[in-house]
Amino acid sequence: MQPADKPDCAVVGAGIIGICCGISLLQRGYAVTLYDPEPPGSMTSSGNAGGFGFTDVMPMAAPGLVWRVPRWLLDPCGPLFIRPGHLPSLLPWLVRFQAMSNRKQVERLSAALSTLLRQSMLDTRELVANAGLESIFTENGAITVYKTRAAFERDALEWQAKIDCGVDARELGVEQIRSMEPALENARYGWFTPQWCNTTDPHGFVTRLWEYFVERGGDVVDSRVAGFNRRDRRSIRLPWRAARRWMYRAWSSPPARGRAGFAASSVNGS
Repeated sequence: MQPADKPDCAVVGAGIIGICCGISLLQRGYAVTLYDPEPPGSMTSSGNAGGFGFTDVMPMAAPGLVWRVPRWLLDPCGPLFIRPGHLPSLLPWLVRFQAMSNRKQVERLSAALSTLLRQSMLDTRELVANAGLESIFTENGAITVYKTRAAFERDALEWQAKIDCGVDARELGVEQIRSMEPALENARYGWFTPQWCNTTDPHGFVTRLWEYFVERGGDVVDSRVAGFNRRDRRSIRLPWRAARRWMYRAWSSPPARGRAGFAASSVNGS
């Protein structure tokens, strides 16, 4: 079988983003074909912590961030890694990044992000209900904890930006942290954001979304897109390497569904 000759829309990549884009386009009345050489949801979308960061309105470019970079680069377990050979080509971008790392830009970007994330939260809850994912979607919130007062105060701008944007953020003391998560013995300061959500089964979550996409009439083709050939101002052609069409339909086996909810946490400071 060959993929649809002229699908209204082609989406490259059948991970959670591609599948959600496909579902949204189907809801708007388009015919949609997803292209991916791997089974839907089998790559990055299945190997993650399953968090929905609706409260993360703080942009990456934050005041003072640049001074943390040297320590991160020297730490083999740090959150940042740059290959030395890539640094010259990255330098112009890093200079622009630093230019955006000021309070005025943080306020502007946080307001824009909060608008997007509020709508994202509403859309996600609607999609969860429509696709029947309530059993593996939890709304238990998340806690962010700190070992030292200095580390806690270093992130004060981030938490104030969240509060200013309407995020429900609640400051925690030692006893509150212990009652929520006894294993965090070294944490002395923290915040709780109840609007943070999780899935207890990331791969099952994406698998069910893919089934829902197919049930609504979407197609998934097992092919690697080789490039884009623009035909005119309104359309492009996808050169693709044929393999076979994934014959996925509504009778696909259901995903494994977890039962226990959990709250995510992160530890900051030393």
